Amino acid sequence: TNNYGSIKSNSRNFDIQYKYNLNTIISFNYWASDLDREVPQNMTISFSDAKQFDKSNRVLLSLNHTLDSFIFKFKQAYLQEDFLYTEPIKNIYSNYLAESFISDIDFKFLYNKYLFNIGSSFIKNNLNNNNYILSNQEELNLSIFSSLQYKSNYFSLNSVIRKEWQTTFYVPLIPLIAFESKLNKYINIRAKFNQNFRSPTFNDRFWMSSGSRGNVDLRPESALNKEVGIDLGSNKKNISLTAYHLNIYDMILWQPENDIWTPNNVQEVLSRGIEISTNIIINKSSLNGKYSYVNSASQKPTTDLDYSVGRQLRYTPKHKGVAIFTHKHENTSISFTTLFTGEVVTSYSLNDNKTLDSFILMDLSLNHIFSDLPVTIQAKIKNLMNTSYVTYENYPNPGREYLINMSLSI
Repeated sequence: TNNYGSIKSNSRNFDIQYKYNLNTIISFNYWASDLDREVPQNMTISFSDAKQFDKSNRVLLSLNHTLDSFIFKFKQAYLQEDFLYTEPIKNIYSNYLAESFISDIDFKFLYNKYLFNIGSSFIKNNLNNNNYILSNQEELNLSIFSSLQYKSNYFSLNSVIRKEWQTTFYVPLIPLIAFESKLNKYINIRAKFNQNFRSPTFNDRFWMSSGSRGNVDLRPESALNKEVGIDLGSNKKNISLTAYHLNIYDMILWQPENDIWTPNNVQEVLSRGIEISTNIIINKSSLNGKYSYVNSASQKPTTDLDYSVGRQLRYTPKHKGVAIFTHKHENTSISFTTLFTGEVVTSYSLNDNKTLDSFILMDLSLNHIFSDLPVTIQAKIKNLMNTSYVTYENYPNPGREYLINMSLSI
């Protein structure tokens, strides 16, 4: 029983839009939230006094201008995150204040079957964290991208190239090319190739505490992704199949060194898989299903006692599936959802890995829209069968939950 997990939260949002003329729209959005929560420990710890306090403010100003075949968009955003974590019994007091300033410009031009797009963004991140090697950190990022799309009734092609400049890391050109062809009204084929890039986070580089330490010498991660797919059927009865092959290089992994957790560029990962999705609509009923098979494994050892090579990555299930049945009658709809998550590895050993069992969850929901009132009511039962399951070792999930939601539209 979780006796230490209460949550208190509130949020505010304000959205306004002004239509200057037929071609120009100016928008302003503001979101704010406060969240205070008790942080329960896992099943091996009987007492916790950990608490987390989160405050956020987000502001967005945007301008959209459209003229014939020309589209111009400008966005200016400000984000502030104030985070505090306390755990007096362990003498932990962690506080950070993060600010981000984001400017984004985007131009699009449509000519016959071609769409040309060019854009740029500038991001300035300021961070103050009392657990960092140097508490104040600043990072600048400038990116420019362009894309060319061609689309006809039976063929489409999309090519994108992106270039970034960062104050800390060199970023190579990041390309993407995607192809799609409709062979007939029942068969559609797809293919995509793209390169990915991920810089180490501030925590990866600068974190400093009694039990963990960042690594300022980390290199960015890079990856190559290739995928192909086929879509069969019509709008009311279809099935899609996608296969992909992903290579990740210099993957960042946190692991203990002399009882101190620290990150290093130690892993190369090969991830292969397939995804199958289907949609069937018959009269007022529909069935949506999705299944994924993922084979992700490390390709080289990180230490002399690393038994993970060639084995499934930790907490990455090989098999996942979901099926949703929905039936609608006038203003009422009922949905039944079944979710399957396969076995996952939690730790490796020479002979038998330590694992968490697979599980099946079922949800039931009822949605009703009143015809004479602007009111919508939704009732939902999550984990209908009260299944006991764990997605992270020693952290059990809730049993059956009852939720009700009412929306009033003005």
